[in-house]
Amino acid sequence: TLTAPSVAATALAPLIPDQVVEVFGVACVSTRLRLLAWHLLSRGTRASAPVSMPDVFLPGCLTPGTTALIVVHNHPSGNPTPSPDDVALTRRLQSAGAILDLPLLDHLIVGEGERYYSFRESGALTAPQSWL
Repeated sequence: TLTAPSVAATALAPLIPDQVVEVFGVACVSTRLRLLAWHLLSRGTRASAPVSMPDVFLPGCLTPGTTALIVVHNHPSGNPTPSPDDVALTRRLQSAGAILDLPLLDHLIVGEGERYYSFRESGALTAPQSWL
């Protein structure tokens, strides 16, 4: 159960272990915040991993029971601080999720060790009350 950003980061970061390039994945989550499915969407370069809105939301639309998404990508530098492109992508994903009635619970960036950045924890992304 992915009850908070820190729990989600701990559970999902091992799914994109130490990579020399950015990788981007999406977690399909149930109403009870259980991980239903994990989809690796993109493997990019040392500086970016391209994703499209359909790539992100299609797994959620096709996975039975999905009521929300958490997206995760890594920063090979080890520093999880978001780039301006990360911020822009998060805004686009939040807007698309609202239109599709498939909310984006969080966008996590994982770095070296147990370091991560949560757009939800930072206040840059709002999410339903159930997501602590």
